[in-house]
Amino acid sequence: MKKQKAAKVRGVFTGYDDVWPGDIWPCSTPEDQGVDSTRLLDMLKVVKSKNIGIDALLVIRNGQLIMEMYRYPYKADTLHHIYSCTKSFTSALIGIAIEEGRIKGLSQRIEDFFSDRQIANLDKAKRTITLGNLLTMSSGYKWLGGMLEQPTLQEWWKSPDWIQYVLDRPLSDPPGTRFVYNTGCSHLLSAVLQRSVGMNTEAFAKSRLFAPLGIKDWHWQTDPQGISTGGYGLWLRPRDMAKLGYLYLNDGKWDHGQIVPAEWVTESIRKHIEAGAPWLSDGYGYHWWVDGQGYYMALGFGGQFIVALPDRNLIMVTTSSLSPNDFFMPETLLKDFILPGSQASAPIPQNPEAVAELNDCILELAGQEGTAVPSLPPTALRISGKTYVRSDDAKTDSPGAPGWKTASLAFTQGDESAFFIEDGVSIEIGLDGRYRAFAPSLGGKKLPFPRSARDMGRGYWKGDSEFIIEHFLLGDAGRFVDTFRFQGDTLVWRQEAPTYGYSLWIKGLMKQ
Repeated sequence: MKKQKAAKVRGVFTGYDDVWPGDIWPCSTPEDQGVDSTRLLDMLKVVKSKNIGIDALLVIRNGQLIMEMYRYPYKADTLHHIYSCTKSFTSALIGIAIEEGRIKGLSQRIEDFFSDRQIANLDKAKRTITLGNLLTMSSGYKWLGGMLEQPTLQEWWKSPDWIQYVLDRPLSDPPGTRFVYNTGCSHLLSAVLQRSVGMNTEAFAKSRLFAPLGIKDWHWQTDPQGISTGGYGLWLRPRDMAKLGYLYLNDGKWDHGQIVPAEWVTESIRKHIEAGAPWLSDGYGYHWWVDGQGYYMALGFGGQFIVALPDRNLIMVTTSSLSPNDFFMPETLLKDFILPGSQASAPIPQNPEAVAELNDCILELAGQEGTAVPSLPPTALRISGKTYVRSDDAKTDSPGAPGWKTASLAFTQGDESAFFIEDGVSIEIGLDGRYRAFAPSLGGKKLPFPRSARDMGRGYWKGDSEFIIEHFLLGDAGRFVDTFRFQGDTLVWRQEAPTYGYSLWIKGLMKQ
């Protein structure tokens, strides 16, 4: 790999050789890159002791991977849904398309890209919406913003044509005047790309972004018309997420040349509009959150973070399964541990003891030893194999609740697994503290996630009457806890989804 002397390193380690990761990231001790290992160790101890739902945490400085943590059952090669971090990738592709002359510029009107469509509520103000307005979330479309965008997002997903749904929205504000977080804007950008470059966004990304960066494994969801989802739906490995941050730290340049125009990078990470979202960041660029403390971020639901700190030449990446109340934990860890520990602008004395302890902590978080399986309570053997039928008066608190009709549990004394049978489909549940993997199913519908994705489940008895199942889709932020309470011949079923902020999502009443 060819190395060049760094002419510009943003004030950090001036004169070091440029580092361009290929299939792997070059690694270094934290101290060699001016970072205190004890700070990183203290950070992981907090993650562990407080059971913070971070699945992966990477710290990269000067192009060197100085810390990489994956929490059981996640591994380095696990694809993770990066949710709204997708928006920053879409933004990069818009910049590339403009540089290639496929798109004239950000002043182009959205209406002009969709002249073949009949657009509702099309008045003089709506005709002025531009690509720039979409990128800065100032389109003016009436949309319930905020972190979850609900219930607008649910209504949009249910519509048969997602592009038409967004185009038809009435205006709540004059375009360009107010920030309103709107994933529909990002999806319009993806549709604009597809129409402008003659291929869908994923194919364009493969050619212009993923291949040059050495990204070889990904998955990108689509809408009902096959348009790549511009605002979420991209699945990547954490190391590949970090490549976008590193690309932007280097002004869009990679080893072999300029991938994203330098001017586009500069404009993307500059505050264009007041975000009005103190719960995230004070400013917004071109689909990047811009913080007043000198760093910029790609953020995704559930705690997916790509944070780039130009003054430190440092990147932090997290994939997570965090509830809305804990969403900010990655940034809190950054401020409390990484920033104080990376103030040096030159190598600092080695600390092999701290590095060894840091590595031990990483290994401990990555592993999950099986535990002894406790004896089954009498209820387990009494209800084992019995089928419960969902009653007509079952109460459901969410329109997204699974529509189970029959359910049963099968236990055998001494076995390390149990089986949950839903409408005849058997799912293995670990009883020894370890998850069991099973193929996800949406009742014959096309799965919107990678083929390699697997549901993970484990369970335990709470007393004699309640069986708890913890389950999630590996790589997705959603976490679910099902409680089955057995009362005579009746089963009361409750599902909680902490990641989605529901304390009580479903109540199901079933009888034998």
